[in-house]
Amino acid sequence: MQLNEIIENYSIREISGRTRIAVENIEHLAEKEWGAMRKVQAFGFINIIEREYGVDLSDLKREATEYYSSHSSDTGSKIYSESPVREHGGGGNLFSKILLFV
Repeated sequence: MQLNEIIENYSIREISGRTRIAVENIEHLAEKEWGAMRKVQAFGFINIIEREYGVDLSDLKREATEYYSSHSSDTGSKIYSESPVREHGGGGNLFSKILLFV
């Protein structure tokens, strides 16, 4: 069973209520609007639907994989802090200077 068949058998609102996935995200999945979601969201939503409805959505996963591999600039997948990196060198803090002196 594919996602469009699930949507035919149940309304998008029913699917949303059962899975707790927002209606607009289910619509993005149904329309294969991968750019509207981050990679982790898309695969998470697909996995939730598979689990809740006991279906295999491998084809949908494959399409998502192809999209995200060709659009590798998925800014939502960053897990690092964007704070500036300090260069190790001349400055240092007071504690390290005292430790060096001792």
